[in-house]
Amino acid sequence: KNHIHRITNLFINSILEGNPSVTTVPYNENELGDVKSSEMNNAVLEWVKQTNNWERKQEKFVHDFIVVGECWGKIRWDYSKGLVGEFVIDRVFAFDLKRDPTARDIHECEWWIHETMVGMEELKEAVKALAPEKVEKISASTPKEHYKIFDANTGNYKDVKEQVSVKELFYK
Repeated sequence: KNHIHRITNLFINSILEGNPSVTTVPYNENELGDVKSSEMNNAVLEWVKQTNNWERKQEKFVHDFIVVGECWGKIRWDYSKGLVGEFVIDRVFAFDLKRDPTARDIHECEWWIHETMVGMEELKEAVKALAPEKVEKISASTPKEHYKIFDANTGNYKDVKEQVSVKELFYK
């Protein structure tokens, strides 16, 4: 019998039992400004965790770390959630990242490219919010063209229309 599933679950559960997380502490505990700053930062962290269902996402990140070998997250503002927006924590799969080919290890990598599929209307709304004069430049190339993508939910390839490939470039 294959016991890999049981073994990976054992590792995942042992990590999650420790409830790994982050917190801020004052640089100087005798300075009232440092203490207040630390408390405010911890309040923001708690708000982000509550609004993003952090416990469920944490399980997925730990699963990716054990099963895939690495885990990535992208923290961004989602302006569609209210007037000022909200922090959103997106799960990023390592196979969707392109890395600097000249870097010999992860610490030498100066840039990363995250490639994702986005609906055409969603892209137009994002561009309208950031650069309204460029919205009319966005159009489908031809009505017959489509992308063939891998659907991680079904494990199959499928054709998609009305979506565009967006590449986000991140510098260290």
